[in-house]
Amino acid sequence: MAIKSFCAGLIRKIWVSFAILLVTLAIILSAIRLGLPYANDFKEHIAVWFEQKFDQPIDIEYLAADWRGNGPQINMKGFRFKRRPEQDSPVLVDISQVNLELDFWQTLLQRSLVVKNFVLEGVEVQVDTDKLNAAKKSGDNFALFSLFKDIFLEQFQRFDVQNSHVTIITPDEAAHQIKIHQLKWFNQNKNHQGVGEFSLEGIEADRLGFVLNLTDDGIETYSGQFYVKSDGVDLAPWVKPYLAKQVKNIHSRLKFEAWLDIKKSALSHFLLNVDPSPLNWYIGNQLHEFEIVSGQIQANFLDENPLLHFSDMSFAAGQQLWSGLDIHLKKQAKTWKMYSPRINLTPIKAVTSLFDLPNNAKQFIRAMNGEPSIDNLHLNYQNKKRWKLHAAIADVSWQEILSVPQVTGLKAQVSAKPGTIVSAWSLPESELAWESVFSKKLKLKSATATSIFTYQDDDWKLKFPHIELDLAQLNLRTALSLSPDVNNDLELSVFGEIGEVNISAVPDFLPQKLIGQQTFDYLQRALESGKVTSGQLIWQGKLNEYPFKQNQGIFKAQLALEKTRFAFQPDWPAADNVDLTLTFLNKSLLFNSRKANLLNAQLITLDAKIDDLASKDASLQLNAQLAAKGADVTEVMLQSSLQNSVGSALEQAQVEGDVNVNLDLFIPLHHSQDLNVSGDVVFDQNKITIAKTGFVFQRVNGLLEFDMDKLVGKKMTFDWGPVPYQMDFNSLQTSAGYQLNFDLLGDWPLDAILTQAGFLNMADRLKGNAHVDGHLEIMLGQNDDFNFNLNVASDMHGVTLKLPEPYQKSASQLKITNLIINGDNERALMELTSGNNLSFSAVLPYEMAKFSRAYLVLGEHILSPPATGFNIAAHLEQIDFSQYANFINDLTTDLGQLDQSPDGSAMIDLPERIRGEVKQLELGMLTWHDVNFDTQRVEQSWQTQINAKEFRGRVTAFDNWQQQGLTIAAEHFYLTLPTENETTDNNSIDNETLSGYSPTDIRNIFDSIPRVQFSCETCQLDQKNLGKVSFDISRASPNDLLLNNFKLNYRQHQISASGLWRLDNQSRSSTQLRGQINSSDFGHWLRDYQLSSAIRDSSIKADFSFNWPQPPVNLSYQYLNGDLNWRLGEGYFTEVSDKGARILSMLSLDSLVRKLKLDFRDVFSKGLFYNQMTGKVKLTNGLAYTDNTKMDGVAGNMEVKGSTDLVSQELSYDVRFSPKITSSLPVLIAWMVNPVTGIAALAIDQVLESADVISQIKFRISGTIDEPKVVETGRESREVKLPAQPSKRTPKKAK
Repeated sequence: MAIKSFCAGLIRKIWVSFAILLVTLAIILSAIRLGLPYANDFKEHIAVWFEQKFDQPIDIEYLAADWRGNGPQINMKGFRFKRRPEQDSPVLVDISQVNLELDFWQTLLQRSLVVKNFVLEGVEVQVDTDKLNAAKKSGDNFALFSLFKDIFLEQFQRFDVQNSHVTIITPDEAAHQIKIHQLKWFNQNKNHQGVGEFSLEGIEADRLGFVLNLTDDGIETYSGQFYVKSDGVDLAPWVKPYLAKQVKNIHSRLKFEAWLDIKKSALSHFLLNVDPSPLNWYIGNQLHEFEIVSGQIQANFLDENPLLHFSDMSFAAGQQLWSGLDIHLKKQAKTWKMYSPRINLTPIKAVTSLFDLPNNAKQFIRAMNGEPSIDNLHLNYQNKKRWKLHAAIADVSWQEILSVPQVTGLKAQVSAKPGTIVSAWSLPESELAWESVFSKKLKLKSATATSIFTYQDDDWKLKFPHIELDLAQLNLRTALSLSPDVNNDLELSVFGEIGEVNISAVPDFLPQKLIGQQTFDYLQRALESGKVTSGQLIWQGKLNEYPFKQNQGIFKAQLALEKTRFAFQPDWPAADNVDLTLTFLNKSLLFNSRKANLLNAQLITLDAKIDDLASKDASLQLNAQLAAKGADVTEVMLQSSLQNSVGSALEQAQVEGDVNVNLDLFIPLHHSQDLNVSGDVVFDQNKITIAKTGFVFQRVNGLLEFDMDKLVGKKMTFDWGPVPYQMDFNSLQTSAGYQLNFDLLGDWPLDAILTQAGFLNMADRLKGNAHVDGHLEIMLGQNDDFNFNLNVASDMHGVTLKLPEPYQKSASQLKITNLIINGDNERALMELTSGNNLSFSAVLPYEMAKFSRAYLVLGEHILSPPATGFNIAAHLEQIDFSQYANFINDLTTDLGQLDQSPDGSAMIDLPERIRGEVKQLELGMLTWHDVNFDTQRVEQSWQTQINAKEFRGRVTAFDNWQQQGLTIAAEHFYLTLPTENETTDNNSIDNETLSGYSPTDIRNIFDSIPRVQFSCETCQLDQKNLGKVSFDISRASPNDLLLNNFKLNYRQHQISASGLWRLDNQSRSSTQLRGQINSSDFGHWLRDYQLSSAIRDSSIKADFSFNWPQPPVNLSYQYLNGDLNWRLGEGYFTEVSDKGARILSMLSLDSLVRKLKLDFRDVFSKGLFYNQMTGKVKLTNGLAYTDNTKMDGVAGNMEVKGSTDLVSQELSYDVRFSPKITSSLPVLIAWMVNPVTGIAALAIDQVLESADVISQIKFRISGTIDEPKVVETGRESREVKLPAQPSKRTPKKAK
């Protein structure tokens, strides 16, 4: 019984214990489930526990928990590893959301946390490589690394990472982002594996799969391998910003596999295999293709000297394949060493179209052929100041392009170091084709050159101290230097020499395309035989300044020729035994010789030149001096193109004794038969026998000049018989007949001649007798034909001319005047010139009895005379239009009263056209410069096209002057007003004093203004752009001129106005002007007019009405009256002085802004901003007064009352500024009466309940517009409540 009782009691105790345990577990489980919704209240306790356990502070924005299934599920948002103040961690981690599901029962059974599901969402990892490397070098260990190992490699068997990013910050502070789309991580004992997908920044569409295997080495290190594979990554988004704009639809598929070995937590080996990866793009409609066929990249990081090897890199484009690219890189100590046995440069040509290269570079690359390469490349690089390079360049060839000759097989050995590149160049035997310069290919035996390229910062210099070309015909040795000047213009220096060569080979080396085909053909024909003994080439100057028109550089190529036969002109005998120097100087060619024979005549000198070799009108100018017997000179002329003129003359006039001949030939190379030959023969005590007459002239002295078939003898002396004579050669027997010459002397009474001809008004302007000296030539021909020439000249001494300037003269002044009349059986041609600035020509057919053509030229004779009608041309320095208008009226009156021709018309018609150019034209108060005008008679009006600096347009003057007046259509009109005339009498109004004109002048100007219709597309007033301007002027009454429809449109600015100029019977003027001004940016408008303004970003709208007792152009402040109503839109004032804008300077706003900024810098540091500003100004005799100028400012309101005296420039204003007080603490402090107290309180977190702030500031503005004085006259304050401040600062969130 005892045993039974004991067992029953034991069983009962076990069940009771079990029941208690179950109840306890149920209570605990219920408590946990009931407490889970309140988990967020324990987030700070969790953060403290986490820091105590893992020695890493964290921050959790939100924590939520719930019971699901077999255990609680925890959701954390904003999980952030905080950085300790004393640490500058290279790694920062933020986790957007952590989802953790626990297995409750397994956790109880295993007495440790058992995680059923662990997901990290939105992990943001930032790695600063610069700080990381610094930490490794210093040996610092960061707790965050150990924490990751403890949590993610030991605490959990598996977890997932989704939609996360790793941002790597490089030493240059550039951020590169890797997106982890998904990662599944598994931990099993010492083995760890991650499988997932990631993408690179900019190409997120292409995901790369990867596998990371790690094994715990047991010594706080890990070993393993990272594997990644790409089936095709499109890198186009990465490279597109660096490509040419014309590249379209670019696509690439980079395929590769890569393995990265990790040993003891350090990178050990890397291997990347590239599979065929195509790249294609479009230029226009043309498809371009390029492919990386294969390749391998290996790297070894275990050693302190890492290795990098690019092996068997192969590329393809179309059917072409390039393989075998190997590049080795190795770091030893602090030096990177690079070696490549051969780099084929041809693949670069296939991808050239991808890049935005200069057109010249593209053309040159397309012209390259062959297989250019860089061989045996050795590069040692430590830093940009310590490196060296050695390489060979092989098989560089290109077709002729961009004026660069064709080159085949160019080789070079290149050595380089910082600041210097030295190269040794060579060319094998080949043909040098340079069709843009030479007509034939040059046979090159060999060529060598040495180049030295030096550079420092932006300065560089290229020198070729040695260049040698061994050609089949000659050897050329030269040196050159090329460098930029301070303006980056290329400056070239060249010196070269050539050896002896036969002259027959010279044409092969002449730059035919540069000197022109005509020059080349001439030299090839003219240089018949001889040899070149030596030659030199010199160039000094900037490439872009050739051919050095201002002598700022020189290009000179000189050849020395011996025993040369120089056939300078086909129809002239050739010069023999010429020692000739041939010099190419810039764009010209010079011939010089001091030894030659021309038949039996000895050439003392021979000089010739072609000024512009490349000109299509190139010509040869040759001068030769001969010393010979008279018979030898005659023989030379008889075998020349002058055989029928000078030759025939010398054949008839047989010369005995020695003579000197000066010969000038002008030979157009494009049409050599049109040559011109001139010169002279000097006679010195010679004997001349006239063959047909037998006349013998002894002791002949003087100069016989010839110009083709024309002979002239001036002041020649001879003895004919016992009598000495002096003559100007004045008779000539020609095929047309016998020519008579006469010398004329006489006095011409000009006023009497003009009166007799019916020019009565002109007779009043020209008075006195003109002494003339002239020549009359009459040719009597066969069949009663005749012609005559009258040529008379006078210095006009004793003649008074009352003509417009510059033709007016007194009787004592001299003015050379020449009249020429040529006539024949049918008509007479008249030519009158006076001085250098007046000419008149006319044609008078006898049958018509009137001029069929007349041409009057005032000034320089530039234009050719017209075919018919009366025309006038003027080319003068200065013209006063009023003087010429009066003269034309007198001339027109005389022409209208001339005797008419038989058909009833006048002897000379009105001008059909008047045109010319005037340097300065005075038009009343206006002065125009460089005036070109063309006036034509069109129906019932005169239409004038005027082009001047100040005006370009068309002016139409109607015959009905009073009714139709003028129409002016200007393309541009630049008007400069006369300066204001100051007056000392402030109490009276005197138009003569105010305007600078007498009352009579003002009346004449007023009465002469016709009806005007004016339009101008581009107008300026005193160099200020007005834009498009139009208006009408009409006469309302004899005393009133109206300005109607005035419109000005300049950019976004407009002015419209109307006005009145009244001149009463006592010649008293008054002017009225009223209108509107509109602008969307008034300050910009003022600055556009070079008026410094304090206004920024503000519109304006203004109405004005002004009047003054003066003519319109004479505006004086002391008589200015009127009103101005204005409104400025939203904008601000700056401290910039606005002294240039007078209306704004009246208020001296810039000085006021400067004062406010000084006292209240925190408020006005960026300017005085306002919503609008309005005001009304009353002008009374130059005194501008306002009492309602107001500003609605952002920082406060302003009221301005006072005046400006525009005459004395004095200011007198009272300004009240009322700040706008807000609840913003910084604003309140800025306006505090004692801001220091407020700032101090803010600094120590003291809470202030109220403070005294400024409610109004008063200023007094005085002084002058140029020197304003702003004085603060008072302040008013009031007490305001301050917002409460928290007693404890909220800590900033870690970034």
